[in-house]
Amino acid sequence: MAKRITLVTILALFYFTAPAAAVQIILHNGTEIETEGVTVVPPDVRTAEGIVLPFDTVKRIVYQKARKVEVTEGAFSGDAGKDVLELLAIAKEMREKYPETRDSLVLRDRMETWFSPDGSIKRRTEWTVLVLNEAERDKEIQITEWTDQQTYESKIVLARSIDPDGTVHTFDPSTFVETKPKGEGLVHFDADQKDIRRNGTIPGAKAGSIIQTVREIHVFNREEPKTFSSSWWFQNTSPVADSHLTIYVPKDKELTWVTRAVKREDVNPAERYEGEWHVYSWGMKDLKPFVEEPHAPHELELRPSIFISIFKTMDYYSKKRAEWYDERMKVTEQIQKEVDEFTKGMDNDEDRIAALYHWMQEKIQYISIKGSLTSSQAGHPADHTFAKRQGDCIDKAILFGTLLKAAGIEAYPVIVLTNDEPRALIDKIPMISCNHAISEIHLKKPDGTKKVFYLDSTGSNYRYPFHSTLNHGIPAWNPQLNTVREVPVPPAKDEMRHVTAEITIDNEGNAATKEQIRYNGIWEMSLRWRFRAWSKKRIYSWGERFVSGENPGSKLLKFEGVNAEELSKQFGIDMEFASPRCAQKAGNLLIFKLPVGYRSTLRGRTLEERDYPVKFTSSEGKHDILRIKFPRGFSPKFVREKPFEVNNRHFTYRASFKVEGDVLVFEDRFERTSVRIPPEDYRQYRADCRKVLKFVETPLFFEKTEP
Repeated sequence: MAKRITLVTILALFYFTAPAAAVQIILHNGTEIETEGVTVVPPDVRTAEGIVLPFDTVKRIVYQKARKVEVTEGAFSGDAGKDVLELLAIAKEMREKYPETRDSLVLRDRMETWFSPDGSIKRRTEWTVLVLNEAERDKEIQITEWTDQQTYESKIVLARSIDPDGTVHTFDPSTFVETKPKGEGLVHFDADQKDIRRNGTIPGAKAGSIIQTVREIHVFNREEPKTFSSSWWFQNTSPVADSHLTIYVPKDKELTWVTRAVKREDVNPAERYEGEWHVYSWGMKDLKPFVEEPHAPHELELRPSIFISIFKTMDYYSKKRAEWYDERMKVTEQIQKEVDEFTKGMDNDEDRIAALYHWMQEKIQYISIKGSLTSSQAGHPADHTFAKRQGDCIDKAILFGTLLKAAGIEAYPVIVLTNDEPRALIDKIPMISCNHAISEIHLKKPDGTKKVFYLDSTGSNYRYPFHSTLNHGIPAWNPQLNTVREVPVPPAKDEMRHVTAEITIDNEGNAATKEQIRYNGIWEMSLRWRFRAWSKKRIYSWGERFVSGENPGSKLLKFEGVNAEELSKQFGIDMEFASPRCAQKAGNLLIFKLPVGYRSTLRGRTLEERDYPVKFTSSEGKHDILRIKFPRGFSPKFVREKPFEVNNRHFTYRASFKVEGDVLVFEDRFERTSVRIPPEDYRQYRADCRKVLKFVETPLFFEKTEP
């Protein structure tokens, strides 16, 4: 049962040791009133001297002198009453400042972290929010404690809701319900793992309530007790009154820190010594809500944030993992024998790399079985993965590097954070932020130099030298060489679609199309996967939807994959279809729209202005050659004689027409090399996108010139 404690009850329990000026009342108009005491009885605030103030005129009440608190049934000890009063005042101020907000207002978002000499970590967080609707209420009242009884424990220290009139409803820990989490996907953990979760619900909350949760987290028995890093985001999608981070480290330690999306001085850094601790703190106040934009980078890249490490370099991390990898990348007799047999007759290293790359994808199944830090971050030994024919990204990267080593090629597993996540700052601060492992190859060139490039054997349908677009344009950490390099964004030709089509139009505007498409990169991988994984019936059904989407009413006559099962050869699709009334008749004209879709390619152009970049996963290319055979007695009209061109810093587009007898040949080529369009370039980018779309969506006219 919730304990009902009004502000009147709380304040009535206080008696002050100071004879005068124990309380200061600050009004919204700037007036400051000093008083020996104050009582809040909405809608009034009354001083000990008998002054009555309307509650709406009061901005803040500050206790200036020390006071004792008498504790009775239904009261908090310490500063509980003052805290409730302050939260109500902050909530009132935020409501006035952000009247348009309909979901929630964050009053406090705070974390204190202690990194102890023994390597254990303690965190204390406070999340206090004013909920403005029932949906937000339902989300915020759900609380969880969890522990694995071996390395970490999360405990709710305080959970309560506060009504607008000051009534407090405190969560009763005895109402927690205990559960055990279930494993998910193909990641399997030790059977004796003892994760326990306790779920609860904060009572009494409704729209307009303040919900406050204070949590303590203990991390102990750490496998790497010398390491420490942390990060913090100050902004939220709701307005934030106060966001604060404090970190305590042993007094002989120093922290390294960098900011993102905010200047260092704007996070109000402070540093002090407190007993045995070296204390760092950062904070920001009155933060406007973060507003998302379509096709922007991950929001955690855009919100003001700070990243902290106990180290100044990556040396410690690299040394530890290099030892793990060296130990696991042993070329056994069996591995050497099979690599020799598999690459027999190949006379250059690129052929060997390609063959082993394709073998890894086709023969080693992706399954993760982990039970410790070393197995999850360092992977299993190469011979283990080789024998089991299964492993996750780090297992496969270790095995692939070992196979290449057996073939006389220098290669390493490298650690990355894929580009669907906020960009890792591993090149700016020594901290591990990763979710994937790929391979870094150092290929010797004839002149003695080395070509460094990257492959990802985690996939199953990538033709050499392509790999997942999620790896493009990100930093890659090589522990064995203690280096951080950038995985380059490939040229547009590596992510190209080549379309060749013959389109025959009859006098009634019906069209018969024979089309060949050849793919590179992500397009090739995803479509090859469909043709290998799906049934023929499902593939054909998808082909019917594909051609109908381009030309409604079209009848599919042929839809075949090319080289679907041969990973070393370029994949493509050959199709034939008939499209009734593909060209519209208007008097003596046939009006035909070019079947070259660019709206999805030229994405990120909808806003008039942007605050954040347009982000793409990788480069992109498209090349069309259309041979349009028009009916006898017709001829093209208004055909552009000069090539159409658009060029900017981020993409190029060129198109041309040419008449060859009764065939109109259209050819265009689009190449986008940038993965980010900065806000300062957006206006030009958007204008150029619209130019291209206007050009390709302008219909062609064929005029009847003979009976």
